[in-house]
Amino acid sequence: HYDEYFGQALRVRRLIKMDFDRVFRKEGCDILLTPVTSGIPPLFSEISDTDGYKRECQDDFYTQPCNLAGVPAISVPFMRTADGFPIGVQIIADHLKDGTALDVAEKLYEYSVAQL
Repeated sequence: HYDEYFGQALRVRRLIKMDFDRVFRKEGCDILLTPVTSGIPPLFSEISDTDGYKRECQDDFYTQPCNLAGVPAISVPFMRTADGFPIGVQIIADHLKDGTALDVAEKLYEYSVAQL
């Protein structure tokens, strides 16, 4: 089953890494700002085990590509909903540009604290 599962996973990982390489190196992008999750978190009392698992899988959509490609990413609170729930933003940088991601995260966090 090596080629069927693990080999396929490695091919998908390589494609994801190539997409990040293209954006950062060929298109000259310094930072990507993306959502962290698909929406505000539901109250604990509003979810079942099945709903929680499904939601977790959906939200991984936003963070897993960075992990698979090995690029630095950090999330910080950026604003609040009308109900006061924090909404985060994910900062993604190119390989070995951890400092750039942290610098941008610091500035966005300072901005968000000033706005909240």
